[in-house]
Amino acid sequence: MPVVARKPNPASNKGSDDFALPISVRLTDQIGEPVDGTLRRVSTGFFVISAPLAIKPERRVEILFQGRRIETQVVYCQQQGGSNWQLGLRVVPDSEAFVREIGRASCRERV
Repeated sequence: MPVVARKPNPASNKGSDDFALPISVRLTDQIGEPVDGTLRRVSTGFFVISAPLAIKPERRVEILFQGRRIETQVVYCQQQGGSNWQLGLRVVPDSEAFVREIGRASCRERV
């Protein structure tokens, strides 16, 4: 899956920390195919993503990014409009080292 970054929108109040990286999202407690989503922000141990899934807090979710799996837990879920949802995800401790790699990679890929 190629990494695609976007230029920050100066008119946006979200700031330059936002980006759009394609990911796949899967509930860890259900058998099923992953769905496409977008990684919007990465912070220490925390992700903000957009996906067509409404998921209750405390549920476990896998993020699949560039062939790697990151296990997370839903902190919040807010409807963005239509069928798209913004999810705040906390990294499960075993995945923290890879989160640092993603943060560094996303900084290099910004335009």
